[in-house]
Amino acid sequence: MYRPPPGNFVPFGSSPTSTPSPISNSPYLSPAGSPWQRPPSVTPPDPSTVWKEHQTAEGRKYWYNNITKQSTWEKPEELLTPEEKVLKASSWREYTTPEGKKYYSNIKTKETVWEVPPEIKEQLEKARKIANEMKNIPTPPIVPAKPSTPSVVQLEQPIPEFDTKEEAEKAFFSLLKETGVKSDWTWDQAMRAIITKPLYRALKTIVERKAAFQAYVDAESKREREEKEEFERQQKQSFMALIDRHKEMVKPYTRYSTFAHLASHDPAFNTIKSDKQREAYFEEYVQNMQRAEKDKLRDLRKNSMERFGQLLRSIPDITYRTQWKEAQSLYMEPNHDLKQEFQGMDMLDFLSVFEEYNRALWEEPLNELNKKMTNRKRRERKAREGYRELMQELVANHKINVRTMWKDIYPIIKDDPRYLEAVGLPESTPLDMFWDVIDDLDEQLYQQKKLVYDALKRADFDVTLETSLDDYLKVLDESVTSEVNQENLVFIFEHLQLKAEHRLKEEKRRQEKKQKKRMDILRHALKRLQPPIQLDDTWENVKSRVEEMEEYKELNEPALAQEAFEKFMKRLREKIEEEEDEEGMIKEGEDEDEHRSMGSHRRKRRDYSVSDGEERARRKRRMKQSGYGSSTEEGEALDAYVKKRM
Repeated sequence: MYRPPPGNFVPFGSSPTSTPSPISNSPYLSPAGSPWQRPPSVTPPDPSTVWKEHQTAEGRKYWYNNITKQSTWEKPEELLTPEEKVLKASSWREYTTPEGKKYYSNIKTKETVWEVPPEIKEQLEKARKIANEMKNIPTPPIVPAKPSTPSVVQLEQPIPEFDTKEEAEKAFFSLLKETGVKSDWTWDQAMRAIITKPLYRALKTIVERKAAFQAYVDAESKREREEKEEFERQQKQSFMALIDRHKEMVKPYTRYSTFAHLASHDPAFNTIKSDKQREAYFEEYVQNMQRAEKDKLRDLRKNSMERFGQLLRSIPDITYRTQWKEAQSLYMEPNHDLKQEFQGMDMLDFLSVFEEYNRALWEEPLNELNKKMTNRKRRERKAREGYRELMQELVANHKINVRTMWKDIYPIIKDDPRYLEAVGLPESTPLDMFWDVIDDLDEQLYQQKKLVYDALKRADFDVTLETSLDDYLKVLDESVTSEVNQENLVFIFEHLQLKAEHRLKEEKRRQEKKQKKRMDILRHALKRLQPPIQLDDTWENVKSRVEEMEEYKELNEPALAQEAFEKFMKRLREKIEEEEDEEGMIKEGEDEDEHRSMGSHRRKRRDYSVSDGEERARRKRRMKQSGYGSSTEEGEALDAYVKKRM
């Protein structure tokens, strides 16, 4: 049974400041209001019957006094056990963890311990002994009072009982309805209004009462919403009927203000208080009229387009090749109004109907064309397949291999019907398909090369220019020769010999390059030979001295050393000639200076310096064009070698 929780809650019908009296409605008061006389002996009520323990929806406990109608969060003094009285008198409080283990907390020091504090341990033990002794004391039987003796005052109304929960809920619903609970009430508002009535306790728990209250509120909200919708629907029907009565004056373009001026005296118009709502209904009616008008025009246009299509089909002169301008001259008749006959259509509609009919006429010739294209593609495909079969026959007969050229097989296939059928194919020509076969053979040769190379590597055998074909074939095991055809074995052998020849050429070229470099180094070293080489020296004169040089020993080729000496002498002669040319130019300049003044002499010197620079540039160009000497890279190599030797 629900009891009001403590706090600021005031029971329904009582003042917050007045103290409720348990006998305010007692039948023992006289009509004049004289106080009731206490019976000679009344047994004091048991505290457990006066105080009842309850829980809030959140699970918090509180106690309700049946006599004073008051509630408290703290456990009443009369219900405290001896142990609880000891804890209440001290600063320690007992709590229990969710796992059921007890612990103690000091409300002053905020200290928490698991064991019983020593200062209250002895008192708690005494309190437990007293509690055990009280349990062993027999409780005297309660003698019921005689009915005629008004010693017991009826303080509570009887709790109603129901057979099923559904009946209890119906009773609770009837209580809410009789009380006048609205759909916008909260549970607190409803509870204040019904808590003092007996049917409030028809449902046993607060959870059931809240659930029943929510169901009642939802049902009331739905009922009120349905009633409102029904009322608005009837209003709308009356307003629409009003517009129908004036439909002669209402057009798709009529404004609401015009209609309001005409129908403002009608009761159906004034039933709707909101002018905004009336305007919304009117706009909906007008939109429906506009929609109906559009549907009518669309149906009219559709019928006219169908009849125009029938007209085009009835004219035999209109074929798939007929243009729009020609068709207009065929279906148009003099003194004939097309707009009147085909209402709802514009010129684009006439054109769209003609285009649709023209597409239908094109279907038959297009189908014929597609059939011809399909047959042609089939013939081309068969021609390609026949030509490929011809190529495979030539490969099987060893007429085509990886080195075969088109000019080699053309005389063989030029009169073959399969070749003649393939000539002129748009996608793949006979030459293209021939090269496709060659590509396949080349890929086959590549794969077979790897097999042969692996076999030679396992046998540790190198093919040289002196290797014979028989020796090469003997090295290959049977697994290789069975997978590689004889032609490809020969091709691979020839390829390996070409690689061997290429390696020899490369090695010879590298040796020649080394010898040339040694010659340049020797020629560069001849500049430092002591005594210096003169212009009239010959190879026989300086040979003995050159043979002692390290550069000559590294060259180790007398003929090449003599060739390097001759190049050195050629360059030496060119250098001397250039010096003589330069001295002649200087003398000519000195002779001309004798016939000029000092200022002219200075200008000449300046001009000479410029000419001298130009002459040096020309001399450098002649040295580059003469062919003597090494390039920039050779000079750098010689300098590096000389530094290394020093």
